Order: sequence, then structure tokens, then C-alpha cells
Amino acid sequence: MPMIWQQAAYLAALALTGYALKGATVRFLTDHRLTRPSYKGTMIPGAAGMLMWLLVLASWTLVEAGPFGHLAPQRGWGDYVVAFGIVALSGFVDDCFGDTAVKGLAGHWRALRQGIVTTGAIKAAAALWAAVVVTSSYETGAPARWTGAALIVLMTNAVNLLDVRPGRALKGFAAAALPAIGAGVLAGTAWDKLACMAPVLTGAVALVRDDLRGKLMLGDTGANALGFAAGCWLVWFIPWPLQICVILLLIGLHVLTMRRSLTAIIAGNRLLEWLDQAGRNGA
Repeated sequence: MPMIWQQAAYLAALALTGYALKGATVRFLTDHRLTRPSYKGTMIPGAAGMLMWLLVLASWTLVEAGPFGHLAPQRGWGDYVVAFGIVALSGFVDDCFGDTAVKGLAGHWRALRQGIVTTGAIKAAAALWAAVVVTSSYETGAPARWTGAALIVLMTNAVNLLDVRPGRALKGFAAAALPAIGAGVLAGTAWDKLACMAPVLTGAVALVRDDLRGKLMLGDTGANALGFAAGCWLVWFIPWPLQICVILLLIGLHVLTMRRSLTAIIAGNRLLEWLDQAGRNGA
């Protein structure tokens, strides 16, 4: 069988796995009372973004221990799987045990200065470690390695900042991921990268409809994972000067949201409000 058909079969198997795991994930969260109030006060399954974590593990299993072993990426695959899992796991811990009274980087920093280690601080440390692991696998020069790690960490938290309304985190992920994917296509995306991207994209597609309708919540598990993935892809595919521009934009976003509510900013801009409402159907 030609390689392209083998890759297509792998992607089809991943899509079927995602379809099966989505229902199982929602049932698990509901049965174990891992629900959270939406911004409207309705109790819905939280941490549904764990589906993407499960799909990354399923993808690794299909490639490394399943029928698609001949498709195993040659570079950085194991590091990416471990790093992604650590980010998602730290988000899941925050979803389950996080103190909602402590919010934002400033809040977690103040708590840390008082000797209180919050789950948010653990998330930040996990994201930094994971970013360094990934960039160390693909970059040899120290400047590119550390700027890449900074971009990944900032993007991880930026998408997390968006996850306060239905579909907003996935839209933010798409805004970052689609240009990265486009750059990768123009550069001739290697299978190593496609294998890393496919599970997250599969999970995002599987969850987008219910997320937009407010039937589930990605939680920090999903928002952090999406941001981490988008950050990795930008580092892989866009040149270093553009990475610096993205870092500056992300720093600006973080500074802005420390001073003003992101929801208020969106509500005050017609284009942003339209984009925010698109697909939600009143959810």
C-alpha cells in the first residue's frame, strides 16, 4: 500500500477513535461529578479537553504499538507526547482542585510570594518545563530554543484566558493554529509534524459543536493543551523574527487582560463581538 494511503488509514482510525472516546469522556466526567457551572450557571461536564490528551495517547499507541508502526515519526515524537501530557495533566489537576478565588498570573504570583503553591503555579511550571522539552527536541541554538519556549508558554496561557465563554478557546486556538498549519503546508509539512498535530485537531473538531452550544467545557485541561499545541506549531513553522512578533503580541494581550476584562473588550468591538458569537446560537 502506498505511504499516502497508509497515512490516510491512520488518520481515519484516529477519527473513529475520537468519535468513540468523546462519548466515553463526557460520560466519565458526568458520572464522576466532574461538572462545573457555565457562565450562565448551568452545570455542564468540565475538563472535556481531556479528549485531546486521550487522542494523543491513542495516536502514540497506534503508531508505536499498533498497526501503523512503520509511520512512527523519527524526531521528537516521544518528547512531544510526554510534554503534552504533562500540560494536560496539570490543567486537569487545576480543574479538579483549583481555587477559583485565585485568578490570573498576578494572583498566583501573590499567592506564591506568601508561600502558597496554587494549582495555577503548578500549571505555569509544567508549561515551562514542557515547552523547554519540545524546543530542545527541535532547536539546537540557545536563542531559538528559549524564544520558542517563551512563545509556547505565553500561547498556552493566552488560550486559557479565552476559555470563559462557549467556543472562545477553540476560536483562539484556530486563529493561532491555522496560520501555523498554512506555513507548514507551504514549507512542505513533514510527517513527524503531521502525526503530532492530527490528534489535537481531531479532538478540537469533535468538541467544537458541543462547546459552542455550551453543553460542555474544555476546562484548563483542554484550553492549556490547545494553547500548548498551537504554540508548538508556530515554533515549528514560522521564522524566528515572526516568533518575536507573536511573543510581543501575546505579552500585550496579557498586560491588557490584567487591566481590563477580556469579555468587556470583546463586547466593545463589533468585529470581535461578531466573531465571539459566531456559531453559538445564543449559548
